[in-house]
Amino acid sequence: MKVAELWRYPVKSLGGESLVQATISAAGIEGDRLVHVEDQAGRVITARTHPRLLGSHAALGPDGEPWVDGRPWNAPGVADEVRAAAGPGARLVRNIPGDVFDLSGHTLALRGNFLFNERISFLGGYSLRIGEVASTTQQNLPIFLASTAVSADPAFGKGFFAYRIDAFAHTLTVGLSVAIGEHSSANVEYSHVIGDARGDITYHDNIVRVGFLYRY
Repeated sequence: MKVAELWRYPVKSLGGESLVQATISAAGIEGDRLVHVEDQAGRVITARTHPRLLGSHAALGPDGEPWVDGRPWNAPGVADEVRAAAGPGARLVRNIPGDVFDLSGHTLALRGNFLFNERISFLGGYSLRIGEVASTTQQNLPIFLASTAVSADPAFGKGFFAYRIDAFAHTLTVGLSVAIGEHSSANVEYSHVIGDARGDITYHDNIVRVGFLYRY
């Protein structure tokens, strides 16, 4: 087999760049289709329906991100050209593929229970997570660029995204358990998470868990 030419398209449906060599993985050519065009409703726009998009050309810039005609892909002038070619409301959106909830890292956890009386017990705990964590946000470019994976999270509604990011996460937990009769109990826990992630990102999560346990 003979390869006549190598082309990469850092922005899907824009013109691409000719390569002398490329790194190829199971996901394809490295740096290919990192960004795509969407309309106001979040639907992907391609050059098949909007051929004027091919008038702009993308290449990987010195920062490893797509550049369009010599400018970063998220520069205001590029956005204007995309709207002119694809219609009002069209925009460029960064793709970061991957399984958001495929996490790796290490967690150190301490947890204790205090029996107040025969029916009521309190609990407290602390954990330190070093490695990848997953959370949910709305459209947030700084977080997306610092993340190792991002995907839509319809469980929280339209416009929400789950993301995976490297972080140090500190979690403090307090809880209460109340026995109800001989076979059941009601439980409530509150956790506060403080995370320091790469990209100088700090985030806070508040988690409340309510449960009912019945033992046969």
